[in-house]
Amino acid sequence: MKITRKQLKRYILEAISLEKKDQDQFHETFVNELENEIELSIEEVEGDAPGALMITMTGPNSTSTNTITRMEAERLSGMLSRFLTKDDE
Repeated sequence: MKITRKQLKRYILEAISLEKKDQDQFHETFVNELENEIELSIEEVEGDAPGALMITMTGPNSTSTNTITRMEAERLSGMLSRFLTKDDE
């Protein structure tokens, strides 16, 4: 079986991600559908709102950082779950 460079890169990144999973369950590196390496993390933030968190997503050409409250995170999680499962119906 012949493996392309893209496939090898994906396998290596997945292996690294699995190794890091035990170390930090809120930080992950993966390869998306467009073959781009993406780094995703969630960190607790000290501040005015208890339970605030910062979501950071870094790709090859951009970085997105959002600081949100716990309630916003719960609403976002629920909405994402509904949106992603609608395709399964």
